[in-house]
Amino acid sequence: MPLDASTQSPQIFTRARWPARVFYVGILLMATLWPFTLDYSASLVAERFARALSPTIVTRDVIDGARNVVLFAGWGLVWAVTGRGNLRHLLWNATFTGMCVSMLVEAAQLFSRDRNPSILDVITNTAGAFGGALALVVLALIVRSRRDEKSYLGLPALTFAGGYATACALETWIPLFRQETVLGAVGHPFHRLRVTVKAIELASVLDPPVIDILLFAPLGVLAVAALFELGIGYRRGARLAAAFGVVMAVGMEFAHGLLGLPISVGSMIAHAAAIAMGAFIGERLVPAAARQLTGVRRIRSFVTAYAALLALWSLRPFVPEFDIGLIAQKLDRRWWMPLASLGMRMDFYSVVDVCSPFFLYLPFGALLAVWPLRRHGPLRGPLPGVHLAMLLEAGQLIVTGRLPDITDALVQASAVLVGWAIMRRTGYPRRGTLLAEPRVAGPGA
Repeated sequence: MPLDASTQSPQIFTRARWPARVFYVGILLMATLWPFTLDYSASLVAERFARALSPTIVTRDVIDGARNVVLFAGWGLVWAVTGRGNLRHLLWNATFTGMCVSMLVEAAQLFSRDRNPSILDVITNTAGAFGGALALVVLALIVRSRRDEKSYLGLPALTFAGGYATACALETWIPLFRQETVLGAVGHPFHRLRVTVKAIELASVLDPPVIDILLFAPLGVLAVAALFELGIGYRRGARLAAAFGVVMAVGMEFAHGLLGLPISVGSMIAHAAAIAMGAFIGERLVPAAARQLTGVRRIRSFVTAYAALLALWSLRPFVPEFDIGLIAQKLDRRWWMPLASLGMRMDFYSVVDVCSPFFLYLPFGALLAVWPLRRHGPLRGPLPGVHLAMLLEAGQLIVTGRLPDITDALVQASAVLVGWAIMRRTGYPRRGTLLAEPRVAGPGA
């Protein structure tokens, strides 16, 4: 079964197929082979080969495995979104090619003194390629099944609610500004959890993350809209969204105790309350907006609001940086090298830092496929989402405590492109443009 009988391989995907795949292979090689110091001593190569076939598993390997899954999930996404054939062939080809690339990479690592080849890497890389392709196929099937249903935006609100909920859950699990570990929280995850539970301080109620309230409240609104499209009334939808907020806030807060991060009662209450507040606002706001804003006016308002949300996520803590020297220091680093910053840390945040912005920008790209700003020029198709990602990442230059990074910009831009491609591949029609097309003067003008 193809993604869509009428749009299985439109010309744009045919043209982009190999450039996109070659580009991502370059990303994979940079991530897995840099730095690379050639060392072809036969005895050392044999030693590395034996070690690769008999790996030991420690905490570092678990983190490295998670990073491998995410990295090669991107390969699965790229292959599936640009591929041809039925779904079974897409999954098989994405998985097989991911395994082949991984085996070539691990073979090359045998000749480097800087790398540690392992059969575990081949397994996690292959699983990542399969998982990425499977996730895209499942998402495409869900979106296509809702194509002819009524919706507020011309595409399922579940697209936004699901992506935003995932980003909020990841932020709760490993917060951007709360990553210091509890003293003594080391060793086995459940030992870390016991230590962090004992270290809970009720005084944290007096110090809630105020910025998070702004970020989490929109999830309640989006959830109410998505549930209504699925046939659940506004009042019941608001209650379900509020209940979900409580479960997510409490569950993910304790989940990061497994990593040794402090469990904050204030954060639990703030996150749950913010989502509940958003849900009960959405109970009134969503039907009112549906009545008062129609057609392109509704979409313009939503795009403006969502772009502002993306700015909130990107530019927090909203403290401007005026020191020219400190701004210059931000540029005096390898910000332009993909994955360089993530390679300097070995923790689960390096996984979250990739996934969270991806899920935030994915639905934005999907919306631009249905409602492009313009049909031609630099604001056509997914380009406005790419421009916004680049602009907000550059804006971190003038925000205290934030560092712009090309990796973040590439992840966000890729999410926009994938979201846009899914909607095009599943046959969603363009419903209009958000901006008027510029008039072209006639010959007699």
